[in-house]
Amino acid sequence: MRALKNAFKLSILIGLTVLSFGCARTFTSRTAVLVMKVTLTFEGPVDLNKFNYMLIFSRSKGITLPPNTAPFPYFPTPGRTFNTDYLLRNSSGLSTYYQNFYTTWSDYMIFGTNTRAVYSSGGTAFVTPTTNIDGNEVVATQNFFFSPTSGFSPSVEINGNTMTISFQIQQLAPNTTFLYMQIATIERDIDPSMIGFDAGEFRDCLAAPIGIPIQQNNDQSVPDGTNTDLSNLKGADIRSCRIQIL
Repeated sequence: MRALKNAFKLSILIGLTVLSFGCARTFTSRTAVLVMKVTLTFEGPVDLNKFNYMLIFSRSKGITLPPNTAPFPYFPTPGRTFNTDYLLRNSSGLSTYYQNFYTTWSDYMIFGTNTRAVYSSGGTAFVTPTTNIDGNEVVATQNFFFSPTSGFSPSVEINGNTMTISFQIQQLAPNTTFLYMQIATIERDIDPSMIGFDAGEFRDCLAAPIGIPIQQNNDQSVPDGTNTDLSNLKGADIRSCRIQIL
C-alpha cells in the first residue's frame, strides 16, 4: 500500500513539472512590443499655436526636403488643406512637391494646434493624386485632402524647449528592421491667405535623415548640424534629436 501511495505522489509531481515547463515556454515565446521615443530640442519654447512639427519616415535613405534657407517655400503636405491660389502664385504647382519631396516619404507625423496625426502612404511613397479632365490626367489639387491613419495616435509631451513623441513601432512600420527619419518645422498663418488652412512656410530640418536600427535599447543622438537663421522663430529652430527604442 505504501509503495502504491509513493507511486501516486511521484506521478503527480511529474505531471506538475511538465505543466510548469509548458507554461514557461508559453510566456517566453511572446514578442516584445518596441516603442520609439523621439526627443526634439529647439532653440526656444515649442509653440503648437504657431508652428507645425513633423517627423517624416522612409524605408530608404533618400528623404528630401526644401533647403532651410530663405526664400522659404509654401509647404502643404499630403492629406492636409492648403490655399490653391496661394500655392499657384508661389510655386510651379502641386506636382512639383510630389516629384521633389513626397515620393521620398512613406509616412509622416504632424503636430500643431489641436493636431496630432499620422499620415501613411500605404507603401513606400506618396503618389500624386490625379483626375481626368477632358481626357487629360491632371493633378487633383481639389481632392488633395484625405483622412489620417485611423486608430494610431502617438503620445506627445512638451516641456519648454523640448517635445517628446512616443509610439509603438509596429503601428507605423510592422516587420521593419530599419527606418530613416527626418524632422521638419513649418510656420503657419504668416500671410492672410494662409489663415484657415493647414499649410504654412517651411522653416527648418536636420542636416540629413537619421538611420534608425529597430533594436531594443538603441539610443542615439543627433545634433542639428545646420546654421539656420531663425533668430525670431526659435521655437522652429531644431537643435538636436534623440531617438530611443524601448
